[in-house]
This record gives sequence, structure tokens and C-alpha cells, in this order.
Amino acid sequence: MRLRTLLRYVLAAFAIAFATWLGLQLRGRSLMTGQATDPRTDPNAVVESSGGLITRTRGQARDMDLQHKGLRTYPDGRTVFQSVVVTVPPRDDRRGFTISGDEAEVTKDSAQVRVNGHVSLTATDGLTMKGGEATYDSTDGIIRIPGAVTFTKGTTTGSSIGATYDNTRDVLWMLARAVIDVPPGQGQSETHMRAGSAGFARAERYIRLQDAASVVHDGQTLAGDSITVFMQPAADIIELVELRGSSSVSMPAPQQLQQMASTDINLAYQPDGRTLRQVTLAEKAAVQFRAQGGGTGRRLDASLIDMQLGADGSTMTGLTAQESARLTVPQAAATPARVISGDTLTGTGQPDRGLTGATFNKNVTFKETRTAGKGQTAMDRTITAETLDLQTRGSLDAIDRATFTGAVSVKDAERTASAPRLVYRTESGDITLSAEGTPLMARIDDTRGSVQARIIHIIGGGDDVVAETDVRSVLQGGSDGPARPGMFKADEPVNVTAATLERKAKMAAYKGDAQIWQGATSIKGDTITLDEDTGNLLAVGKVRTVMELEESDATTGKPQRNVTTGTANELEYQDKARTAILRNTARLVSTRDGDLRGARIEMFLLEGGRELERLEAYEAVTLQTSTRHATGARLTYFTKDGRYVMGGTPVVVLEQFPSECRETTGRRLTFYRASDVISVDGNQSTRTQGRTAGTCPALKPS
Repeated sequence: MRLRTLLRYVLAAFAIAFATWLGLQLRGRSLMTGQATDPRTDPNAVVESSGGLITRTRGQARDMDLQHKGLRTYPDGRTVFQSVVVTVPPRDDRRGFTISGDEAEVTKDSAQVRVNGHVSLTATDGLTMKGGEATYDSTDGIIRIPGAVTFTKGTTTGSSIGATYDNTRDVLWMLARAVIDVPPGQGQSETHMRAGSAGFARAERYIRLQDAASVVHDGQTLAGDSITVFMQPAADIIELVELRGSSSVSMPAPQQLQQMASTDINLAYQPDGRTLRQVTLAEKAAVQFRAQGGGTGRRLDASLIDMQLGADGSTMTGLTAQESARLTVPQAAATPARVISGDTLTGTGQPDRGLTGATFNKNVTFKETRTAGKGQTAMDRTITAETLDLQTRGSLDAIDRATFTGAVSVKDAERTASAPRLVYRTESGDITLSAEGTPLMARIDDTRGSVQARIIHIIGGGDDVVAETDVRSVLQGGSDGPARPGMFKADEPVNVTAATLERKAKMAAYKGDAQIWQGATSIKGDTITLDEDTGNLLAVGKVRTVMELEESDATTGKPQRNVTTGTANELEYQDKARTAILRNTARLVSTRDGDLRGARIEMFLLEGGRELERLEAYEAVTLQTSTRHATGARLTYFTKDGRYVMGGTPVVVLEQFPSECRETTGRRLTFYRASDVISVDGNQSTRTQGRTAGTCPALKPS
């Protein structure tokens, strides 16, 4: 009995001595334990003891408490504490926390405490983590939790496989299959985060998601190789999100932004943490906008895109796109599909109006296409320029006016055009080409030919054209060109100049010192109107014409060149009838046929329009050649035999002979260009003939 009692005291003394040694190893100032127990609950234990508290200090400050409900010491030197609570008090350089669990072990150097079974960690700010095992290393201040982990902070919950908590930096890392969920409430939006791993730097106010990261936030879906979520300094409300690698963002209806994709994306939020304030996409950036009423909306591509948004998080108030900016707008009803590109794009707007203007710079291409449909024609037009300024109604697909500057070129199925400046009014379709303020000219080329002027208006983007200032037009020759007066050769171009041109429904009206010519043949007038469908022509006001025609010689029958100059107040050419009519003080002067005047002169051309068949002159007609002067009411000239037939009451013909002037009168006289024979028809009583010595008065030079 006495031996057994002695042994019990020895063991108790050993247990107390070991606990004292362990406390010294933990550098605690006090060690509280219960009495040694017998019988032992673990037969493998060398010593067992009841609960107690171990406190470790650093200098004068308490560094850690280990409270337990019992301990066991094993032959290998391990000591296992039961039902433990490890408390690390807060200091200036760290946040305080407690770890509880079924068991705990302390390493021999007392640097680590490993807790097993129903582990729960609670930080002083309310963070709670639960797992099956945790190890606290006092050398680096990190708690490592392998296996399944859950955490709670306020209403935020999460889970992962494996986690570490850096108590010094206040950083939680979720090592695999990270899940973070934030329910709505207290100004926060419902948020769900998923990633291969995640880090929560609580003091620095950010969450980093890595490996197939995703965030669903207030209906927005974010995805990327990694995502960093920055919180507001004083609240768990999202302030900024950075997506890196294969990034994408999906936005809920009815916001204008629908889908965004890029290598990297930054999302800056307004103070509510829900509404976007700014979006920046870098490298292979693409933004898909939502179409009103369904369908596919516009799309913007560039290397870098930066968008400033209004208070609603949807209305764009500023835009920058760099390196190969490209805007794609699908066709909507009669509005054509558009693809606009340039090296850069900048846009400006107002919070209550959206984008009101945008500018594409360098290597600008503006392409429009439209399929034919009810009440609309097909379209395929491309405009290139150095710069494009857009006037918009709130968004890039609502263009009111497009202004192109610098080496502007236009190409569509019907024409090409060029100018230093072009203004396109999309509602009306009107296009204005301008060279004002430059030494250059605006120009259009189509199947009709070409038009150059200082300003050219293409009405409705169609065939109708109005040109202003220094108009120069070339009518294309050949079967593809417009119809032209038969006096011009069909296979050669015809030139036209004027102050202005108005071309509508194949009627071209040239006004202001107008002239149309080909070779030596020309027509001038205040106004020249050409029917490009029929070849008819009307010249009005101070008309002057030069016609290079062919006439068959009455003697030889061979064609001879005859240049005829005409003047009148009006010239009308009817191509089908091959008739040129000069009205109001008409006059024709020919190298072969003399000088013919009358109120109206009609020229009838043979097939082909290059050879004169006959002339008709009406009212107060006069004809003067080198040897003959005739007056009457009407004259007909037949080129085939050089015959003149003149009627009137009376007809008077003065003929110059070598030594006398002979006068012949009658109601109808017939005479010939190459002969001095005159025949008189009608009432012979009206015929008189006289001779006067010398030169006929009418033939004297004035």
C-alpha cells in the first residue's frame, strides 16, 4: 500500500513537472493544470492531466492562451490537449482570433499549434472559419486549414478545399474550389463568386479569384482567368473589378451594354456598388450592345476600349477606342447595315442625352449595305477618308450626320466620287461633296460620265445631282453613256461647263455661262438642259453654237466639212427628229452657205446627225452670201443641190455682178448657191427687176 501511494505521488509530481516544462517552452508566465488522473483514459499515454490554461507571453505582453480540458503525454514526447481553445489576442500588428477544436498539439519549439476535430476559427472582426484541422504557426502568423473549409463574415458565406489565414496581413486564401456568396441587403447586391482559388485581403479591401474565375453580381455575369474585386474602404460594397485573361462580362436587360469580351477588363462602379461608372477593355476588346426590340445590336471592336457611363450605368457619356476601332451596326428596316472603322475612335456625350458626337481618326472606312425590299433599293457603298465626325442621337447606331474630311473617296455600285470633304445626312440620304477652301475639286464618276465642281450634292444618295461653282462635266461616250445630241459623235466624250448643274430624272440643267462641246462643235447659253434619256437639248439665253457638219458637194457629191456658227436666244435640239431649232433673233453663219437670219431657223440633219439635209428660216428672213443678199418671210435650203427656196410678199434678192447690182423680186424665188440663175414663181405682175451700177448697198461691208 505504501509503495502504491508513493508511486502515485511520483507520477503526479512528474506530470506537474512536465506541465511546468511545457509552460516554460511556451514562454508563459503561468501554467494552470488540474491534478493527475488515475485511471488513465488512454492506455498509450504516459501521463494524463485534467484541464488548465497555458499562457505564453512575449516580453511583457500576452501572446497566446491555450485553454484545455485535459492533456495526455505519450512516450514519444508528444503532448495532446483535449477540448482546446487557442486565443491569440489582438495587437497593433495583427488581428486577434480564437481557434477551438477537439484536440491540439504544440510542437517542441512551441512555434506551431495544430488543432484537430470540429475546428472553428473566429476573428475579432467576426470572421468565422470551420474545418476538420488547423495549424497556427506563430513564426509567420498564418493559420493553415487543409480539407473542406467553410467561412462566414456577417451575411457573407464561402467554402473551399483548403485555406490559409494570414493573421498578420489579415488575408484569407481559399486554395481550391473557392465559393463566396453574398446575399442582398444593407446596400449590398446579391453576389456569387467562383474560382479555382481565391484570396480575401480584408485589410486591403479586395478579393482575388484565380483559375476559371466568375462573379455573378446584381444580374451581371463576369468571367476571366482571374478576377480581383476591390471593396469600398468603409463597406463591403464593390468599387472596382479587374478581370485578367479571357475576360467577359454579360449585362442584364434592359441595359444598352449586353456583352463585353477582352483579354483584360476593368469595371468601375458608382457608390451603390451595382451601377457601372466606367468600363475599360484592353487587348482584343469587343462590346456587344443590346438592340431595342430584340435582334442583334451594334458591336464595337478595338485593341482598347474605354467607356464612361451615366448615372444609370447604361447611357454612354464618353468613349475611347484605340488601335483598329471597328463599329458594326446591323440593318434595321430601311436603315442600312454599317461597318465603320479607323485607327482610333473618340466619343463625347451628356448624361441625359448619351453620345452626341464621335470621331474616327486615320484610315477611316465607312461601309453601308442594304438588301432590296419593299419601298427600298439595295445599297453597297464604301466611303474612305482620313477623319470621320459623327453627329449622333444618343448612341453610335443613331447617326444624324457624318462628316468625312481628308482624301475622301466614295464607291458604290453606280459611281465613284472624291473630294476633300463629304457630309452625309443619313435621314435624307443626301451627300454633299465639297472642295471649298482648297485648290482641289469635288468629283463624281458614273456610267453617264463625270462631274467636277467646288460643291456637289447627291440627292438622297441616288442619281440626282446638284453641282455648284465651276462645274465641269464629261458625258461618257459609247453605248453605256447617256444619250447626247446627234451633232456629237457617239463614241467620243462630250464636255460641259457651267456655274451650276442640276441633274434630276436624267434631265441635266447646266446654268450660268453654260457650254457643251465636242471637238469644234459647241453650244453656249445662259442655261443648257440636256435630256440624257432622249438626247434632246435646250439652250436658253445668249445662245451661241458652232457646228462642225458635213455637206455633200452639189457638183461632186463628196462630203465636205462645213463649220456653222449660230446665235439666238434659244436653241432646241430634238434628237429623234434630228432637228436643231434656233428661236428669237436666230442667226446662222456658214463658211459655205453665208449668213442666214430670221425669227426662227430650223436645221434638219440626216441619219447620224452629222450631215445637214436642209434649213428652214421663218419671219423676217435674210440671207447674205458673198454675192447675194435676199430678204423674205420664209426660206428653205436644200444641201443636196445647194438650192434656196424663198417666199414672201415680196421676196427681194440683190445679186452682185462684176459691174452692176441686180435686184429680183417676187412672191417665191428659187436660186442656187453655185449659180446666178433665179427662177420666179407666182404672179408675174409682181416681178420686177432692176440694175444698178456698182456694188449692191446690202453687200457693202459695214
